[in-house]
Amino acid sequence: MKTLLLLTTALISFALTANAQRSSGTTPPTASVLRSPSVALSSPRDSKLATLFAKLQADPRNSAEQNATLDSIFKSLKGPVFKADMREVDGVALRYRDVINKMNQDNGTDVIRVLYASQPILREYVEEAQGVAVIDEANPPLYMRINRMLKKYKDEVDPLPAIKRDDPVAAQKITALDGALSALPRITGIVFRGGAVSKKDAERMLSGEMSQYNVAPFWSTSSNFKDATGFAMRSGGTDRVRTVFVIQTQNGKLPTPTLDPNDPNYSPFVLEEEVLLPRGMQFDVVAARSLALFDPEAEPPMLYVFLNERVATRSTR
Repeated sequence: MKTLLLLTTALISFALTANAQRSSGTTPPTASVLRSPSVALSSPRDSKLATLFAKLQADPRNSAEQNATLDSIFKSLKGPVFKADMREVDGVALRYRDVINKMNQDNGTDVIRVLYASQPILREYVEEAQGVAVIDEANPPLYMRINRMLKKYKDEVDPLPAIKRDDPVAAQKITALDGALSALPRITGIVFRGGAVSKKDAERMLSGEMSQYNVAPFWSTSSNFKDATGFAMRSGGTDRVRTVFVIQTQNGKLPTPTLDPNDPNYSPFVLEEEVLLPRGMQFDVVAARSLALFDPEAEPPMLYVFLNERVATRSTR
């Protein structure tokens, strides 16, 4: 009901804008006028994964009840019920496109073109993040350049002034990406990220010592569990632990909006169903467990960390 109300409010707002434009003969609104439509898209509330994640957060940390819930989650990860859920969770990009198309029809305005085509920073960031096979350290891709700066000044209350002094181009790109993401509808629900954490952090998460996990840079996640697992499998090392994050977010953004190759906003990486989280996110560490999920005899254990978003970055408020 809440999602329907948000969507209805957004559509009414868009319709009023469009009617005014048609009456006055003005051109379609710019992205700055179409600030966040406040459309929240989430995985089904009664899905197995969503239900278990909610219970996991309600259970006392490291309690017998929480361990039992974790057992149920990992059983679901391998079972047919979860596969059915994933057809819904993996459909975020499709459902997002449907919402935008509905806005287009109701308003007579090419909303998707206004939101995306006028903000090339989105495509620049996503395609450089996903498409660079060999990293040139002397001229790193955009995503690496700006996220390195954000990590470098992660202890600053506002890192932008320091970044502007150090790397003015990176600061300009960060500001542009902040603005581009703030104009997009939100995605709420469960997303996944594959990567690695230090052995020290892994131990602290498993023991319950680490209760909060902060992320200074923009964070790429996926609505697709398999894709996130694949990234984790390619990560790790002698001093780092392969990790899959299972994240409950309220402020995800979809930087690749369409699955249609004929659309000018099409990105070849849209099938990865990336959900980009704004910079400066803070999460509660709900639970963590290390195990070989699919084949204990053939695969080494992987760390699974369950995170719940606490605070969104300043740029999205």
